[in-house]
Amino acid sequence: LIEALYHEEPNEKAFKKWMRDNAQKHGQVCHVYAHPSDYASFGLSFEKASSFVNALAGKFKAKIYVYFAEREDGWVRVEYRSNLGYPVVNVAKRFGGGGHRYAAGSEIVNGQPAIHDILMALDEVEGDYPCTKKN
Repeated sequence: LIEALYHEEPNEKAFKKWMRDNAQKHGQVCHVYAHPSDYASFGLSFEKASSFVNALAGKFKAKIYVYFAEREDGWVRVEYRSNLGYPVVNVAKRFGGGGHRYAAGSEIVNGQPAIHDILMALDEVEGDYPCTKKN
């Protein structure tokens, strides 16, 4: 039962490693962008590949993790996560999405201005746990 629940195919593991190897840091945000050719080269569909945002956790000891996964039609699914109490849902809402306080998503039309704006907005997010608040 455990094996069935936690089994990952070798191509999934390899793609997650690719994500971590290609991740970049912008302020307090760790992010990676995957083009269709990137995940297709691992034999993954957009739906499967776009679900791997948590593979970035722990990279750079960032406060927020963002995964940009481009579809064939040029739209980009943006997945936001926080593992240290930094709320990301308001940024997702600002870009037409939603979700939970620390796990959210949105979709944007491919374009660097929107990606830059998302990274800048996330870099301004302040923590809301007592241990993350600025004095």
